[in-house]
Amino acid sequence: MILWPWKRRDDPEEERERLRAALEAAREADDLDAALPLAERLLALSAPAPLRLAAAEVLVAARRAEQAREVLERIDPADLEGEDAEVREECLAECLLELGEPAEALRILEALPPETLAAEPRPHWLIGLCHDHLGAPKRADRAFRSAERIAPDEYPRPIPISPDEAAALARRVIAELPEAVRALIPQVPVVIDDLPPLATIRETRGGISHDTLGLYTGVSLADRGSFDPSGPPTMIQIFRRNLERFARDRAELEEEIRITLLHELGHHLGLDEDDVDRLGLA
Repeated sequence: MILWPWKRRDDPEEERERLRAALEAAREADDLDAALPLAERLLALSAPAPLRLAAAEVLVAARRAEQAREVLERIDPADLEGEDAEVREECLAECLLELGEPAEALRILEALPPETLAAEPRPHWLIGLCHDHLGAPKRADRAFRSAERIAPDEYPRPIPISPDEAAALARRVIAELPEAVRALIPQVPVVIDDLPPLATIRETRGGISHDTLGLYTGVSLADRGSFDPSGPPTMIQIFRRNLERFARDRAELEEEIRITLLHELGHHLGLDEDDVDRLGLA
C-alpha cells in the first residue's frame, strides 16, 4: 500500500485574513500595483461582502469599471454595515460614469442620504461630472463648488478657459514647434471640444474615459501605407472641461493643454505611449 504524503491546506478564513491585512496595507500606502492582485485573490475566495467591497474599490481605482460593476451589483447592501452601503453606491455610480452612463450614475448619487451629501465632497464631484456629461454645465459647476466648500484642498473648483482661449493656446503651441515637425502636421485639425462623446465612452467600454484630456483619431504618419479611406478622419480633440478640472491654477492649465496637444501630435507622428512618456508628453 502506498501512503501519499499529507499536504496541509491553508485555512480559507486564515488566508482571507492575511489578504485583508495585506490589502489594507497596500491601500494605506496608495500602492495600486500591490493592491490589485490581492483584490482579485480575495474575490476568487468568495470573501464576505465587506471584503468584496474593499476589493471592488481597488478595481474602481484601477479603472476596471466593468469588473468592479459586476462585483458591486452582486453585493447585497443588507450584508454591509455602517457607511459601507453608501460606499457601495458611490463606487457603483463611479463605474457607471466610467462606462458612459451618467444618467444612471446621477440617479444613484442623488439618492444618497442628506447627511452624507452634507459631509462628503466626493459625491458632489461625481454629481458634477454626471451633469457635465448630460449637457448641464451650470448644474455641474454648482456641484463642483459644493465639493470645494467641503474639501477645498482636495476638490478645488475648475479653472475656466474659453474655447477661443484654448484654441489660441493650441495655435501658439504648434507655432513654437520646430519647422521640420510643423511641416508634418498641417493636415491635422485640432478641435476644442468640451468632453469626450458618451457614444465613444460606451463603445470603448471605458477605454476612452469620461475624464480623457485629449484624443487622436485617424491614421498616423507611420501607418499611412495602410490608409483606409473609410476609416475615421484624422484629427486631434482637446477636451476643455476635463482640462479645466485637471489644473490647480491658470499656469498649470495652460501647461497641461500644451502637454496634451503635444502628446496627441506624437501619436500622429507614429509614437506609441512609451515614446511619448520618454519625451515627457504623457
